[in-house]
Amino acid sequence: RLGEEIMTLRKQLRSTQQALQCAKAVDEELEDLKTLAKGLEEQNRSLLAQARQMEKEQQHLVAEMETLQEEALLVLR
Repeated sequence: RLGEEIMTLRKQLRSTQQALQCAKAVDEELEDLKTLAKGLEEQNRSLLAQARQMEKEQQHLVAEMETLQEEALLVLR
């Protein structure tokens, strides 16, 4: 009977060790995902800054184009 209990406990130990290994693997994957998320957030911030800069440049170019169009109309008159 004691032998059976020992076998049961060994099976439980193996099962617990496997669950622990699985939990560690999931934890490592979570850490990798956190690192990836931080990198993506930084990239997103950078892209947003670039988009804002391009929008400013576009507005400047539109204003410049309007000025040139007005000058061209004055020359044509």
